[in-house]
Amino acid sequence: MLVAESRAHRTLILRLQRKDVLHDAILTACQEKGVRCAAVRGLGALEEAELVEYDQAKKVYKPSQTFRAAMELLSLQGNVSEKDGAPFLHLHAAVSREREDQVRRIEVLGGHLVRAVVFAAEVTLDCYDDIRLHRLPDAETGLALWGRCEPS
Repeated sequence: MLVAESRAHRTLILRLQRKDVLHDAILTACQEKGVRCAAVRGLGALEEAELVEYDQAKKVYKPSQTFRAAMELLSLQGNVSEKDGAPFLHLHAAVSREREDQVRRIEVLGGHLVRAVVFAAEVTLDCYDDIRLHRLPDAETGLALWGRCEPS
């Protein structure tokens, strides 16, 4: 188990613009404000979302699925850490949309968020300025997970 403690905290509040690419906008804000470690949360609406699931048995990501439709961003959760010396954004999302094949029926989709195009989004970054979490390869899962923490 890795346990890290931060005692230096600040919060960034972001309002993203229509057509922003979600990951790019968040990473740009991180670069501008010097964020290297943060928790991410948000809500809003999307025009496009690419979601993927991880195959735990095969230790690979399944093919992603892209949805192009008006969607509510019900929940955005994730974090910013470092991978290969650069800021890395890891996001999961739950979105809802009206089913294309059944009018007036809403479905919820979720998973690892690979890419999203914003309609309107409000995102909060809880930044931890005194630590840096590094993602390292984990042989047991096949994922790049938090493997080391150091003072910032």
